[in-house]
Amino acid sequence: MKNTTKFLCFILILSLPVFAFSQSNYQSALKKLNDYFKTFDAGYYGYFEVKDGYLYDQFASGKYTKTPMNQLGDITVAEANRKVTISCVSGDCTYSTYTNSYHSLLQFSQSKDFNTGELITLFKNFINAYNSTTTASNTNLNTGYQSPLKKLNDYLKTFDNGYYGYFEVKEGYLYGRFPSGKYTKTPLAKLGSATVAETKRKVTIPCKDNEECVFSTYTDSYHSMLSFSQSTDFNTTELINLLDNFVNAYNGNSSSTSQSGANSARLEREKESPKPITETEPVKVDRSKYLKSLNALNLYLKTFNPETYGEVEIILDKVYFNFKVSGPYYSYIPISDLLQKTTVLTMPDEIKISCNGSSKCFYSSYAKSNTDHFRFFSLTVKDLTKMRQLVDDFINALR
Repeated sequence: MKNTTKFLCFILILSLPVFAFSQSNYQSALKKLNDYFKTFDAGYYGYFEVKDGYLYDQFASGKYTKTPMNQLGDITVAEANRKVTISCVSGDCTYSTYTNSYHSLLQFSQSKDFNTGELITLFKNFINAYNSTTTASNTNLNTGYQSPLKKLNDYLKTFDNGYYGYFEVKEGYLYGRFPSGKYTKTPLAKLGSATVAETKRKVTIPCKDNEECVFSTYTDSYHSMLSFSQSTDFNTTELINLLDNFVNAYNGNSSSTSQSGANSARLEREKESPKPITETEPVKVDRSKYLKSLNALNLYLKTFNPETYGEVEIILDKVYFNFKVSGPYYSYIPISDLLQKTTVLTMPDEIKISCNGSSKCFYSSYAKSNTDHFRFFSLTVKDLTKMRQLVDDFINALR
């Protein structure tokens, strides 16, 4: 019995140290980094902590930044003896509560000279130690999700003629690989339960806590959900079950709960939620048809009212109108609705794309509800003839 006990202890010792020692190394490197920041710029940057694969910089003011650890890229001197930056591996990966928006890097500076090499070394040691922890712990990751993932990918082979490509999992992220070469990237821990967004036509998976956790290379920005739709009716329950079974399997949640019961609960929640935009048959337009007119519109917006308007974009089967009101927002409308359910009006001081009748065919992230128009106005340009022509040309190119 004693020999058996010793053998079991030996096995436990062999199986645990790689992670335990790596964890200790990462915590030690993090402590050295935080000790450095106690005096750097009079403590302005507060301290760092790691939660669920994200690096949080908890500022002394109470604000914070949040960055996926696996998105931390090059650490460089941005200004000799004064500023160090850490660039995102791709896109805008750093969320800041100072601006309530995403940025492409972390930066650290102060008004007097400092040893930039020392700070860079502290960050590199911390990131390398953390990555070693991740590598060690990945050897024990749950692989029970592979079967439901295969079933989901098999389903997507024919869904909407294979438009959505396939999914793969890397280091806790779900990648949606489109045949076009574009992709989405989402932390699996942030995905909620799949829901019916439009009867027999559309299913979505929202991010938990309404967070924008889905990065898309179609837009080079973050979104609050994954969505799946096609122009013909399909069994939404089947797709919901496939998605939930996969996510639950990956996250280690029990999937024994009755799916019909879960779907009933979703329907009850949806009764209390604002109705989504009712779309006509989704339209996906050849990019070559509208690209010239879209580029012309976006180029003009840079001088028409750059303080208010970002770019107009087409993502999948929708047109997104980006704008700024103390932060980035957007309104979107399905292409089919833009073509069939709106009228462009020239008003005294604005060009207005108005929904026909009393319908609310736009969704606004600012209002967090459906709206009945989108408008273009300028405080400097009084003659709206060119703006009207560019809007008309763009819409007509979508036909």
